[in-house]
Amino acid sequence: MLVLTGNKKIKISFYIFILLSLSTINFFKLDKINKLTFIQINKIEINKINKVDKNKILKNLDFLYGKNIFTFKKDEIESVLKKNNLIKDFKITKYYPNKIKIELNESIFVALVIKEKKKFFLTDHQKLVHYSKKFNKNILPTIYGIDGEKYFQNFYNKLQSNNFNLEMVKNYYFFQANRWDIILNNNLLIKFPSKEVNEAIILAKKLIKNKNFKNMKVIDLRIKGRIITQ
Repeated sequence: MLVLTGNKKIKISFYIFILLSLSTINFFKLDKINKLTFIQINKIEINKINKVDKNKILKNLDFLYGKNIFTFKKDEIESVLKKNNLIKDFKITKYYPNKIKIELNESIFVALVIKEKKKFFLTDHQKLVHYSKKFNKNILPTIYGIDGEKYFQNFYNKLQSNNFNLEMVKNYYFFQANRWDIILNNNLLIKFPSKEVNEAIILAKKLIKNKNFKNMKVIDLRIKGRIITQ
């Protein structure tokens, strides 16, 4: 049987008091952690951008300041960024204890579109952006034809995948038969078929380089196996 002396009883009582005190302090910290300022968002960082108005984006994200970095949801930021057609995609990163970093990938303008007498930029992810002279640093081709911008991406991708020199293109013309014509900078008109477009693009590249077609104004490739010129 263990018998405790007076001194031992005092020591054990002291240790129990210390343990209870520490437990109370730790509980207090856990209970108050959400209110501590060091985990509240107080900085939002956006990478260097050219087209997007950084100040406007930061203003629209102003509601994030003071929120708990552990509990806020990224879709709160996504809903703001997705409304801006100048933004192609983005990456959101939390930097503890209190910073959010947003990396934006801006849209690339591939053509101009005129709708209801208004001019727009068409982006590389099929979004329309209101025309502004400050963005028109490069000469862009114009897309003509009803709803041409809705069908352009597929044709554009085929030109790219076949290494067609897009810098030569002056204008694009879409027809309801789901086919395209293009006019080059030298005013050569190339008529493409609605089917087997890849083959026609490859053939067009060869004909453009052929000296015998140098003075042609029209190359019509709409009929398979035939080349009609003017």
